[in-house]
Amino acid sequence: MRFRDKLCLCCTPCIIRLVLAATFLWAGYGKIFTSPEYTPAQAATLANLGVEHVQNQAIMGSNRPEEAAPAADDPPRVVDSNVNADLDDLEDMAAGAIFMLAQNSLADKPAEPEASSPDDTSPNKPNPDANAPAAAPPMAHHYTAADFSGPITARGHRQVALLVYHATHREDGAASLLPDMFSKNPWPSLLGQAVGYTEFLAGVLLLIGLLTRLSGLALVGVMAGAIWLTAIGPIVFPAAGVSAGSFLGFLPNLAYTGAEAGASFNAWSSLLWQLALLTMGLAAFISGPGILSLDGLFFGKKRKKPTTEIQEANTD
Repeated sequence: MRFRDKLCLCCTPCIIRLVLAATFLWAGYGKIFTSPEYTPAQAATLANLGVEHVQNQAIMGSNRPEEAAPAADDPPRVVDSNVNADLDDLEDMAAGAIFMLAQNSLADKPAEPEASSPDDTSPNKPNPDANAPAAAPPMAHHYTAADFSGPITARGHRQVALLVYHATHREDGAASLLPDMFSKNPWPSLLGQAVGYTEFLAGVLLLIGLLTRLSGLALVGVMAGAIWLTAIGPIVFPAAGVSAGSFLGFLPNLAYTGAEAGASFNAWSSLLWQLALLTMGLAAFISGPGILSLDGLFFGKKRKKPTTEIQEANTD
């Protein structure tokens, strides 16, 4: 085998692995360790998904701010002693009036029937509590944008949770892009966390060359889901009233000039970038880690030593 062939087989998988590691370390770090801002509408959606951190940032009730505490340098109030005496007289008069009203109410109240003993278990005696309806459980609060005074901060993987939620709760009754089970709690939040940790851990493993094939396969699944939810799915199942053009029925519209050129460029740029990452993950899964990897150190095959028969044949 020529030297350039050996170089291609050994170095190309290593280059692919390092590029994938750099890309997904950046993407995973942003989803796990950073806290971008979310609009009040997005915050309401996350709060309804059960994200406790976002619920704690909501302003409940009448949305009025808390009363300000008195300043430390405010002068103390001076109360006249005559005012205190008048207040004591008013309290005595109010207590006397309440006492007289209580006596009159007891005198006018009819005698209550004698309470039955707790041992009275007659089957013919009706039990008023037996048929009483059970108390309804308290309803969970439905959050709206009005429950938040402004933008809030949350982890970056909550963006994936919002993407999953909107893919299953589409406007104008459009078809869901995911099975119905992913529209209920806690699936959107769990999928968001799974994507963030998968990207970051796969980036670390690809960087050191450990479990390369498994990491590449995991990234193939992540990018396949991203392509479906952001590029192909909305075109295959468009929302009602949306008449955006498409290429071949499932790809973004091709427009190099006119008003749609900018949107077409952005759509194709995102799709081709995601497709490139998907194919690189597939290449890492097929070709392996390449040179300089822990996979080669731990799981690499050892070179077989020539047998004595071959050595004897060579000497003859």
